[in-house]
Amino acid sequence: MSTIEKSAVELLAQRIAGDMAGGLGMILVHIGEQTGLFVALAQGSASSQELADRAGLAERYVREWASAMAAAGYILYDPADARFSLSPEQETVFASEGNSYYAPPFSDMLVSIAKDESLVVDAFRTGEGIPWGDHNACLFCSTERLTSQTVLPQLIQKWLPQVHIDLNCEGSVPRIVDIGCGRGKAAIAMAEAFPHASVYGLDLHQPSVERARDAAASAGLSNAHFIAAPAEDTQEKDFDLAVIIDALHDMGDPVAVAAKVRSILKPEGRFLVIEPYAADRLEDNFTLGGRMGYAASTCICTPASLSRPGRAALGAQAGYARLSDVLKRAGFNKIRAIQNEPTNIVIEAVA
Repeated sequence: MSTIEKSAVELLAQRIAGDMAGGLGMILVHIGEQTGLFVALAQGSASSQELADRAGLAERYVREWASAMAAAGYILYDPADARFSLSPEQETVFASEGNSYYAPPFSDMLVSIAKDESLVVDAFRTGEGIPWGDHNACLFCSTERLTSQTVLPQLIQKWLPQVHIDLNCEGSVPRIVDIGCGRGKAAIAMAEAFPHASVYGLDLHQPSVERARDAAASAGLSNAHFIAAPAEDTQEKDFDLAVIIDALHDMGDPVAVAAKVRSILKPEGRFLVIEPYAADRLEDNFTLGGRMGYAASTCICTPASLSRPGRAALGAQAGYARLSDVLKRAGFNKIRAIQNEPTNIVIEAVA
């Protein structure tokens, strides 16, 4: 047995302890949102009893929760009068839903992974995949909310304006398709941003498609249409723009899907691929983002791909080079990066 350097073991143990504390803290963040504690605390400083009264909860549980959150630095504690409060920054992160820093959607994903642990263990043993729809519903909430707060503002305001296509032409009806649309947040946002366009959302998860249809109806949108079907099976065609957001790596055969996209685009149609940021080499992804990306991919993205024909298992940390190779193999000849850092890879492809 090799000689063990005690300081290195202690350093690793400290890191594990930090990860454990962070994981437990995010579970309590989930509880804090579900019980309304963060919103209640945003109303002003409070003792544990006052906070419990505001939220309609049991004081003893609230006191322990608030103690844990204060120990984590997620809320403030004043020992002079034993009161808890939120700084403006903490309120932004924990009590102001919709902004890009809002943390609870990440806790949704963590809770989903924890609840699905037995599925993942079984998949490791059998090599089989886990269909998207088999996951705990917290995952669908997480992806819907994270798309809304981190992707949509950039999609509408930053990335689409860089795509070489006019989606605001009043004399025509541009056709847009969002493949792997989930609960329809991006498709609905595009339908609202481009009222002259006809926007389609495709997803193989029927409950998500039904949720998207209800959301479009509630928004009064007649130009948003949702279809429950795999991308490979769509009969729609002649699209000016196709979009896949954080989903190409989930496909069983991303080359076949990209080829299908090429076949349903008009000759000068554009394909916009948005993926989580990753460097091309494993060793360059030894970062905080890489840690989270590989972990989520192990439990969610890779199993999703392995559950579909093709079983490519591209992974959520594919990187620009592999994504470009997928597009080239699918027949796209013009490929350019609209963004390749710090959170997303955004690629425009033309056949």
